[in-house]
Amino acid sequence: MSVGRQLLEELRRDEELRRMLAEELIPEALRYRELRRTMLVALSREMATKDDIGSVKEEIDNLRKEINSRLCLLKIESLCLR
Repeated sequence: MSVGRQLLEELRRDEELRRMLAEELIPEALRYRELRRTMLVALSREMATKDDIGSVKEEIDNLRKEINSRLCLLKIESLCLR
């Protein structure tokens, strides 16, 4: 097995080694405009947009309404059982 493949295997197995390598490489990578742009594009794909947040808020509101209506039904049922 080549040295490169051995290194890749070791990096896959050892999280601390990956972190240490990243700490060494990132300052170097940030010196280059194109690499910075590439990293920013990759990061931006992982970020939530305002629309994403709005969708989550809407879903939470719908769930809250559903829970409240079920709670009201339970209260009514418990009053009827008295």
